Amino acid sequence: MKISERINLFNSIRDLPFCIMGKKAAYCFSKSKQLKNGLESIGIKSRMMQGWFKWSDLNIPEKIKTLIVADRQKHVFLEVYIPEKNRWVYVDPTWDIYLKSIFPIAQWDGINEANLMTKLTGVSEYKKASILHRTINKVKRKLHFKNNDNFYRALDRWIDEIRSENL
Repeated sequence: MKISERINLFNSIRDLPFCIMGKKAAYCFSKSKQLKNGLESIGIKSRMMQGWFKWSDLNIPEKIKTLIVADRQKHVFLEVYIPEKNRWVYVDPTWDIYLKSIFPIAQWDGINEANLMTKLTGVSEYKKASILHRTINKVKRKLHFKNNDNFYRALDRWIDEIRSENL
């Protein structure tokens, strides 16, 4: 297994434009799942991890932060087994390279830990909820008027502006 394959796979997924809303959504869960599948296809074990952060702690304009309804957010990333070192390391493909002026962009050398998108609390292995629990949560999100949709849309627009300045 070539380390360069891991690095190229990571970079290609990391650099998918981060976006929370819409048909082209590429955020922590979807990017981590895609990286997990890619790594497993080349013989590298990985597992989904989760932790918590606050949107208000990120380098986001105050005007956009005023739209936050639910500040505490789950974040998903990977823990990857490195056979050369016989150990597990954190790898996070969340922020794409074009957001380097505002967020910490992970650089992964295929062997050592890569930085996470922000400081996390309560880190643990990701556990997929039961189908009943997921269905109940989906209905709650649709019926409950207090959600982060306006914040997510504003964040996506701002990130697109930053990205276009850095292309």
